[in-house]
Amino acid sequence: MRNYTGHGWQGSNYSPSLTTKEIAKLIRKNLKEEFPECKFSVQCKSFSGGSEIMVALMKAPFEVFNKDFKADKNGNVYTEDSFKYAQLNEFSFSHSYDDGYNNGHYLTMEVCYEYQ
Repeated sequence: MRNYTGHGWQGSNYSPSLTTKEIAKLIRKNLKEEFPECKFSVQCKSFSGGSEIMVALMKAPFEVFNKDFKADKNGNVYTEDSFKYAQLNEFSFSHSYDDGYNNGHYLTMEVCYEYQ
């Protein structure tokens, strides 16, 4: 299922009559079906002029970050806090490097494979 991307609305589940809350409900359902072993947080936020959906992977039976790398491609050194959170999106996943580098973080190949 895909809904809003950086390139516009897409996907067979999208309808302009859906509210952000209804789209979030579809996302929750899809994540439970596709990744039953993982726990996600799906939250809606409304604000003046719009709304957003935030999806966070809270628990997985596999490592998300590849801790073998000690710094990113720009020389920023990783600390233990670097492996707690990463802000990723559909665009950054579609442009991942073969080594798992994605938007400032090295992800395990299992994560890169799961997404595709």
